[in-house]
Amino acid sequence: MSREIPSSKARGRALGLVALLAVPAFAGTVALAQSKGPMDEVTITVLRVKALDKIDLGNPNKKADFFARASIGGTTVKSDVSKGSDDIKPNWKLKASVPRGKTNVKFEILDKDILTPADAIDVNRLNNKRDLDFTVDTAKCRIEGFSGGYRCGTAISRAGAEKRRAAVTFRVDVVKGK
Repeated sequence: MSREIPSSKARGRALGLVALLAVPAFAGTVALAQSKGPMDEVTITVLRVKALDKIDLGNPNKKADFFARASIGGTTVKSDVSKGSDDIKPNWKLKASVPRGKTNVKFEILDKDILTPADAIDVNRLNNKRDLDFTVDTAKCRIEGFSGGYRCGTAISRAGAEKRRAAVTFRVDVVKGK
């Protein structure tokens, strides 16, 4: 009985298919499962958002419909949308579990409009930078990336310097896992 030996091209396709089937559907699960050590919960609490100039440029009589979005260690979370106010105290809580240590955060305030899904509001005093990027060290409970560091639980205030700007006050808290 003779057996046909597949070509190297066919073997490569077969190996590629086997490798593809071995990859889980949700790669994030693999990353969490492979992280060794304790997981900590990072919470950003948005205490206040105040428009410093006109937010909704298309309609001069319309107030802002703010919401917050954050990427915490690669997990994106967002708040509910506030309805028509240029000065809010929403107490939004944006949470994600991350491995203990330093975690990158990208934090944004946005305005929801009918014509566009979300417009970034300037809350960063740096030119051409509307969002805030910082690092949370969950082991030491420190927030880094601003002039001077902050401890967890400290209110942090930032304001934009360009058109469609707002001031935001928020707090970062860490609950240590086991």
